[in-house]
Amino acid sequence: MKDFLAPVSAMRSLEAYREYQKKVWLPAVSDTSRFEAYVRDMVVIQSDGTVRPRITDAGGVNDYFFSRIDGVKVIPINIPSGSMNRLTI
Repeated sequence: MKDFLAPVSAMRSLEAYREYQKKVWLPAVSDTSRFEAYVRDMVVIQSDGTVRPRITDAGGVNDYFFSRIDGVKVIPINIPSGSMNRLTI
């Protein structure tokens, strides 16, 4: 099982955090620019260049995800194979 928290060594810079994300979560992606926005969205860059997680607790998880969909209507839909998808309008 993967540890969801990045090690201290990955938090010393945005570049270190990007490399950690690539190595642990996205090893098949050779072009890091494809997930640059995702990486920058996951951390806050401190004035000294280190990074800290944007989400630090369970309340933060709710704030992070629900603030992004506030006012968006999401309708669950089923497809014949049984898996559930979501249609966003």
